[in-house]
Amino acid sequence: MVFRFVAFLWHSLQKSGILGVAGWSGNAYFYANGPRTIPVSEIIVKPGKTALAANEIITEVFFSSVASMRTTFVKLGRRKALSISRMNVAVVAHQDAQGTVNHIRLAPGCVFATPERAKQAESVLLGKKPDAALIGAAAKAVAGEMIERTGVRWSTEYKQPVITALVRRALEEVLEVG
Repeated sequence: MVFRFVAFLWHSLQKSGILGVAGWSGNAYFYANGPRTIPVSEIIVKPGKTALAANEIITEVFFSSVASMRTTFVKLGRRKALSISRMNVAVVAHQDAQGTVNHIRLAPGCVFATPERAKQAESVLLGKKPDAALIGAAAKAVAGEMIERTGVRWSTEYKQPVITALVRRALEEVLEVG
């Protein structure tokens, strides 16, 4: 029962995009036959498979603080009353006094097979002062990464413009452009 709860909780966090943004710099603490610590990015091995042994439970998860950064989470769902997302994106960013992006983490949810950051899109923005064109390029980069990692499927025709729009909306909000 405990493992099912942990798996459900982990699945929920994975689908939310939170693990992709915050998780790559965090650690998870496990306990079964003794404590062990692994980076959060190594917990989900592949879809439906975690690094947890059958007798392990997550006891703590730690993430780096984002207190000095701007964050946002944008989702597409059937209704606002439901927390279930069809697609989403989480962004954590920081800009220096001149407006140059010096830290960015961007993770789309329900897009890749496992929670991952969109590193190509992050590199489009890092070290630059954002404007509408740059944000558009980063949004297109996420859609390109989606196709690169998952291939062209029947849903690509729908997902590609939707994830582009969600990323654009999230970046405009967090980087105060538009």
